[in-house]
Amino acid sequence: MQNLTEASLYERYELLDLNRDIGVKTFEAREIATGRPVKVHLFEHRSAPLQTALLKAIDQLPDEQRKHILERGKHERTPYVVTDRLTGYAGLSEWVLAVVHSAKPAKPLL
Repeated sequence: MQNLTEASLYERYELLDLNRDIGVKTFEAREIATGRPVKVHLFEHRSAPLQTALLKAIDQLPDEQRKHILERGKHERTPYVVTDRLTGYAGLSEWVLAVVHSAKPAKPLL
């Protein structure tokens, strides 16, 4: 996972389609250098509590899931995350929640 400068987002990725716009804007995108399809997740300014919770949860993802996060950074002081396509999930929040819940050990029945 890379952390890059603010100016690099639009130099590195072409945003194609907005898929989701609830707290975190999720775009289908293309990495310009390689043509690789990715998703770019831009946090909205008004979603500070969501930003904090999601970024903290991302830091705690298991290594096998964290490899899907290709880059984290800020663009104009707004955090963003670039991931693999994460098929089967509407956006970043849904994916992180699914991973976090599946990683928790089951409670004993007794």
